[in-house]
Amino acid sequence: MDPGNSAGRWTGLAVGISGSATFAVGFVGTVFSHMCREQCSSQQEATGRVMLGVTGIGAAVGVLGWLLFAGSATSVDISERAPAREALRGFAIAVAPTKGGATVAIGFPF
Repeated sequence: MDPGNSAGRWTGLAVGISGSATFAVGFVGTVFSHMCREQCSSQQEATGRVMLGVTGIGAAVGVLGWLLFAGSATSVDISERAPAREALRGFAIAVAPTKGGATVAIGFPF
């Protein structure tokens, strides 16, 4: 059993929460900036692009924070559960650009 790193755990928790909040703000901002009934003005389109960037940054920072948080936690040797890891070997994530955004697909074997 490894006790983990308390400082890394707290840092990961703070960064993970901050990144998740930034992602949520960026996502909501992106949606609201593209809710124009007619043609969107250039200012609304620019705001939407900025908010989309904030969403991406929040997603990346959030994932890194949560990985840091999980990596510094207490670990236990679970070698008898190794076949469970084998089931996730085919896990895949795909991102495809679309007009005004992106589509994300997650796949895993079952």
